[in-house]
Amino acid sequence: MAYIQNLAASCKQTALWIASFIFVAGLLLSALIPPMQSPDEFDHLERAYLLSRGVITVKAPPGMSSGGMIDTGLLRYFNIFHALIFKPDRKLSMGENERAKTIRWSGVEKFNPAPSSSYYSPLIYLPQAAGLFVGQTAGLSVDFSYRLARLLNLLAVSLLIFLAFNIYRPNPLVIAVLILPMSLFQISSATIDGTSMALTVLSLACFMRILQDKEQSKPGLFYALALAVIIITTGRVYLLPMVALVFLAAYYLQNKKYYYLSALALALILAWFVIALNTAVDKRVEVGASPLGAALLYLQHPGVLIKAVTSTIFNQEMLKSYTCSFIGVLGWLDTLFYAWQYAVFTVALPLVALFTFSRQGLRNEWLPRLGIFICLVVTILLMFLSLLITWNVYPAKIIQGVQGRYFLIPAIMLAYALAGSAPAFGGAWRKVALALVLIMGLLTLIGMPRLLLKRYYLSAPSPQAVSLVRPDQYNERPKFFSAGSFPKGFGGWDGGSSPQEVAQEAG
Repeated sequence: MAYIQNLAASCKQTALWIASFIFVAGLLLSALIPPMQSPDEFDHLERAYLLSRGVITVKAPPGMSSGGMIDTGLLRYFNIFHALIFKPDRKLSMGENERAKTIRWSGVEKFNPAPSSSYYSPLIYLPQAAGLFVGQTAGLSVDFSYRLARLLNLLAVSLLIFLAFNIYRPNPLVIAVLILPMSLFQISSATIDGTSMALTVLSLACFMRILQDKEQSKPGLFYALALAVIIITTGRVYLLPMVALVFLAAYYLQNKKYYYLSALALALILAWFVIALNTAVDKRVEVGASPLGAALLYLQHPGVLIKAVTSTIFNQEMLKSYTCSFIGVLGWLDTLFYAWQYAVFTVALPLVALFTFSRQGLRNEWLPRLGIFICLVVTILLMFLSLLITWNVYPAKIIQGVQGRYFLIPAIMLAYALAGSAPAFGGAWRKVALALVLIMGLLTLIGMPRLLLKRYYLSAPSPQAVSLVRPDQYNERPKFFSAGSFPKGFGGWDGGSSPQEVAQEAG
C-alpha cells in the first residue's frame, strides 16, 4: 500500500514538473516568436475567430475557397507579419511591432478564405476562440487579444498534459517528444498542433489506465478518452484509427454501454466528416479531380499508388527533411538549427526509444500495445494518402506536402506502445533515458531562444548555410503553384492563403 501511495505521489510530482516546464518554456518562446510564424497560423486564427463569433461551419462563395467573415482589424494585423514568412533574412522592426499593437478591432467584417482549416471541427479551437472573444468583448487591441489566445492555448496544453500524466505515468520517450524544439514551437503558437498532441497524450493515458484497472476503472476515464478522440479526429482526419482504441477500451471494460458509446463517438466523427466534405472548398490546388475522384483513380491503378508511396519513403532527401522538421525547422519552415544540433537529437531520440521499451507485462499487454502500434502505422499511411489525393496532381511521382511535425503524434503513440506498464524511470536503462531527455531539454532551452533572436530580431548570419537541409534545396515546386506565390518548400506549401493573398485581403 505504501509503495502504491509513493508511486502515485511520484507520478503527480513528475506531471507537475513536466507541465510546468512546458508552460514556462512556452511563455518564454511565445515572447520571442512574432505572431503568425507557425505554418497555417493565419487560417487557424481565422477559424478560432469564427468560432468566437458563434460560426460552426465555413462558407464558400462561388469561385472561392471556403472561409468566413473576418474583422478587417484582424486582417490588417495579419498584413504586418506576413512579410516575415519564407524570408529568413527579414527581421521584425520596432516600428512594425509597435504599429501592430495599435490595431483595434474594427467591427467591420469581410469575407476571407481559410481553406487549410476548413475541414477541422471548431471544438479544437476553443482555447484560442475564448481568448479572441474576451479580447474583442473587452475592447482590447487585436495584438492583446492574439496574445491572450496564445496564452489560453498554452495553458490548455499544459493542463491537459498535467491531467494525463496524473492519470497514467509518463515514459521517457513521450517526454522527449513533447520537449522537442518543433513541439515547443507549435505549443507556443496559436495553431492546433499543441492541443492535438496534448489530447493524444490524454487519450493514451486514459486508455492505458483502463487497460490496467479494467472493470474497476472509473467511468470518467472512458468518457474522457472518447471525448478526446472525437476532438482530435475531427481536427485531424488521418487520426481516425484512434477510434479503434475507444472500442478496445470498451472490450476491456466488459460493459455493453461502452460499446454503444464507442459507436456513438464513431457516428459523430463520421457525421462531421460529411459536414466538412459538403462545406469545405479548397481552390488553392488543381489536382485534376476531387479527393474522392483521385482516390478512385489510384484504386483503379494501384501500381501508380505503390510507386508514389515507395518513391516518397525511400527518397533520401525526403527522409532528411522529415527528420529535420520533426526535430525542429521553425517558422514557416525557414528557420533551421545548426547541423550538429540535428545530429545530437537524431542520435538521442532512438536511444531514448530503445531504453523506453519494456518487456514487463508484455504477455498480458501484447494486444493493447499492438493495437496502439497498428493505429500509428495506419495513421501514417492515412497521412500520406490524404495528402496524395488532396495536394498532388494525378498521377503523382512523389507525395508532396508531408512535414516532419506530422509525425509527432505517431511518435507519442509509439512511446506508449513501447513503454507499456513499466515504471516511468525504473531500472538502469530508463535512468539513462532520463539523462538523455534532460540533455535534450537543455539543448532546446539554450538553442531555441538564440535561434529565434537571430531569425526575427538580430542581423547576425543565420545557420542555414551549414544545416542538414535547406528549403531551397528541397522539393521542386508542385505544378499547381503559381509562379512567385509559393516557396520551394519543405514538402510543398503547407496551406492557407499565400502571403500575397493575405496582403490583398487585408487591403
